[in-house]
Amino acid sequence: MTQESLFDLLKTTDLPVTYAEWPQGMVPKLPYIVFLQDGDERFLADDFVYDSTPTYSIEIYSNKKDNATENLLKNTLNENKVIWAKDYEGRTPEGLYQAVYSI
Repeated sequence: MTQESLFDLLKTTDLPVTYAEWPQGMVPKLPYIVFLQDGDERFLADDFVYDSTPTYSIEIYSNKKDNATENLLKNTLNENKVIWAKDYEGRTPEGLYQAVYSI
């Protein structure tokens, strides 16, 4: 999945979405989504990388645990046949609640 196609998919949730971080002074009301490429899955054979696919982290930020928003993201990913895993949930140093999914 490309960065552009993931961005378009996440926008269908109708939540504010950005790549990596919000510009200074432009942070929207909670909840919102921040996503970023966090690596590549590689197909290797014969000491050669034949193909690679980017992997992404999708972070949901809210004031408290927000099952409705998390379910919205999960349903959006499932409906589009995107394989995901939930990697983390907890508080950020800024006091926001964060749930992180990897695809």
